Amino acid sequence: MVPFRTSGEKPALFCACAGGGDAFDYRDLALALPADQPVYAFGLPDLQVSQQFPTVQELAAIYVRKVRERQEQGPYRLCGHSFGGLVVYEMAVLLENAGLEVDLLALLDTLHPTYRQGLSASEQAQFQSAYLSDRFAKYGRNLVGGRIRSVAPIYSEQI
Repeated sequence: MVPFRTSGEKPALFCACAGGGDAFDYRDLALALPADQPVYAFGLPDLQVSQQFPTVQELAAIYVRKVRERQEQGPYRLCGHSFGGLVVYEMAVLLENAGLEVDLLALLDTLHPTYRQGLSASEQAQFQSAYLSDRFAKYGRNLVGGRIRSVAPIYSEQI
């Protein structure tokens, strides 16, 4: 967990990163928030070659344990970008099931995994085209900007 700001009067904002795994993607958001807003962000865990990537539910359980170590009681504020939105949604479910309050659940550019199932063939082709265009633009900027570590995930994303 990356602590961007550890003190303040407000309940902490806990963020989950996108599929690229970089918690530092939340740096600008943390800087833009008021000075009394604590902000923490989770990156993806480092895995050994033989390890399988954890499920969304497994990541949510890991992150909830870490959140509760930092802040035992709610209200909780959660934010997730893209893949991270799925993770924070599952975190909210776990917290609510434990009888704890989730004050904020922010999903930024998060697509429900079954969204494409209801699309016609032409709508799926249009979606696929827009998605690929977005991915190439994003990872192209990272490559040009020298952020090589952020380029690798394009090869592992399921399209």
